Amino acid sequence: MAELPQAAVVAAADIPGAQQGGEVAAYVSRLQHVLLGLLCRAAQTRPGSYRLALQLYLNRAGVVDRVQLLDTTGLPARDKAIAQLLLGMQVGAAPSPVMPQPVSILLLPEGPGSEVDCARKAAGRTTP
Repeated sequence: MAELPQAAVVAAADIPGAQQGGEVAAYVSRLQHVLLGLLCRAAQTRPGSYRLALQLYLNRAGVVDRVQLLDTTGLPARDKAIAQLLLGMQVGAAPSPVMPQPVSILLLPEGPGSEVDCARKAAGRTTP
């Protein structure tokens, strides 16, 4: 059996965004909170009954400049409503310059692994 070459060691400082891991994670968490709050406002876009895969492009002010659905949710009218709702969404803070873009989002239908609870979001509570 041939011996495999030893993998090159890469310092964390050499990986774009690696040093900002916590900052990027906190920003993405904030973005997700705002996104779910918007989706929960209308019955047509309320998460739970559909799968949503999309990419968001944010400007330096933290506003969504472009929304790209990666697949249909199953209803063209809902796809259009989601895209219109999220275009111009304000995250409330500027993204880190090292944050990779676009930001990919995947929401799964209700079931194992699903944690979207619009009633809790409306009351200002989050799941533990």
